[in-house]
Amino acid sequence: MELEEVKRKIVGPAVPLITPLKPDYELDLDGLRTIARFAVDNGIVEGKATLMAVTAAGECPALTMEERKRAMEVVADEVGGKVPLITSAQDCSLKNVIELCKHAEKLGYDCIQISPPFYFDTSPAEVIRFFELIKEATNIGVMVYNTTWLGVLGGKGIDTKLMGRLYQIGNIISVKWSSPNFYTYIDVLRNYADKMAFIDNQYHGLGHLFGAKGFLAVIGGFYPKYVLRLWELYEARRYNEAIEELWKLQIPLYQWFKDMAEQGINGEGAILKPCFSMVGLPAGPARPPNDMELNEEQRSRLREILIKGGVPVV
Repeated sequence: MELEEVKRKIVGPAVPLITPLKPDYELDLDGLRTIARFAVDNGIVEGKATLMAVTAAGECPALTMEERKRAMEVVADEVGGKVPLITSAQDCSLKNVIELCKHAEKLGYDCIQISPPFYFDTSPAEVIRFFELIKEATNIGVMVYNTTWLGVLGGKGIDTKLMGRLYQIGNIISVKWSSPNFYTYIDVLRNYADKMAFIDNQYHGLGHLFGAKGFLAVIGGFYPKYVLRLWELYEARRYNEAIEELWKLQIPLYQWFKDMAEQGINGEGAILKPCFSMVGLPAGPARPPNDMELNEEQRSRLREILIKGGVPVV
């Protein structure tokens, strides 16, 4: 498929799936099939949304290379062709990144999410070389993930000038976008939102106003109706109503996420999996060391937030 065609498909809520685990922390592949099918059966389909498998929300940093590949295979087999599929090749090893890119391409994934090199400091020239080497090795479209909290480019992340150089590489069709600098956040969107499919990972409605084609929608994995409704409101430019929807569920839930981190519950699996469990979907534990269980008070507060937000808990 031509990269321009893939770029047009990346629209709406970008819904990341968890990776269910069994009590012994092994992959629950049947559970993964169930939640992928649940998303598609509830409207996460081409033209309305995209699906993200084995990304950070799917605990990819805690999985082995073989586990990541197997989980990618299961999702592609279950829902491939029904919804644009995105996966992750985040890794400190360029060799591993390229291996995951090639595997995703073979499975028919539409795009692969990759952050600039992390762990060691990197310069703009090194970032460009990293993505150029990926392009030489694979034909799959790339979604650049601006992970500034990992210290990428000194914690400042990608700016307008570097974004322009990345666009010139040719295979970068999408950006999962946020920035600690508000001017950079706006300036990059103003200059490149018509050239790449931006998925807002920060301000949602504001990103849409400046041309973002979608937004990260972690709630969509266990409550698709909510994120699809938000996108309808954004597309209709009914931003005041969208803000009210955010206050009903997303803002309280994200505040709970923040509070859990302050109380020592870290990792996306640890905070997202209880949400999936509360609606009756397979989840299981997070991978150690992030398998800290919620206490009764933490769980009760989460349940209350979900119920008030209209989530059909069981």
